[in-house]
Amino acid sequence: MTDLPFALLQLTDSACPTGGFAHSHGVEELVRSGRVTDADSLLAALTEYVVESLPGRDLAFAGLAWDAAAADDVPRVRSLVDERVATRLTRATREAEGQRGLALRRVVAALHPGDPLLDAAAGSSTVLFGVAGRLLGADRRSTVRAAAFSQVSAMAQAAVRIGRVGPTGAQHVLGRLAGPLDRAVAESEERTHGDWHGFAPSWELAQSRHEHRTSGMFIT
Repeated sequence: MTDLPFALLQLTDSACPTGGFAHSHGVEELVRSGRVTDADSLLAALTEYVVESLPGRDLAFAGLAWDAAAADDVPRVRSLVDERVATRLTRATREAEGQRGLALRRVVAALHPGDPLLDAAAGSSTVLFGVAGRLLGADRRSTVRAAAFSQVSAMAQAAVRIGRVGPTGAQHVLGRLAGPLDRAVAESEERTHGDWHGFAPSWELAQSRHEHRTSGMFIT
């Protein structure tokens, strides 16, 4: 049985003011290119992301950040921030990682004030989520699972705001991702420090193209 405190659920809520509403994480460009047109194509695209990219990037970093916070290892947290930002392939996503980290820090500090781990993790929303899970009393797996759901939920909601998928369709997509997400969480637990590999080509290309657009609904 895993332990998922209410405070961690707050961080996965779309109403949590972490700036996530400003980022589509590549969804906007996939819609523009015709790759995502409805719930079925969104499910296919998100499944690719969950399988190919999520375990070795977002989830591995969140889990190792939880470990560092459990050891009260501030230098390790800072190192994870630097490495996480370095794995972002575009300028916009690197900047977004830090901007969302600062916003998330403000939220977590209101729930758990005065911890130097938060300052150390503030440069990366992914690392900070892992640290926050530990500080708020969640076990490691619950923290990583929450990080996984938070990421794909934000991407699905971006498709809703763009108008390609309805709210019910987005929930259908998230429900069908439960199995792939659980497998991604389990795979991430096998990753060790430095084992950051993960590459979903269509998503990486979409983020790269989006960075050079002169207009759009989202920053990324």
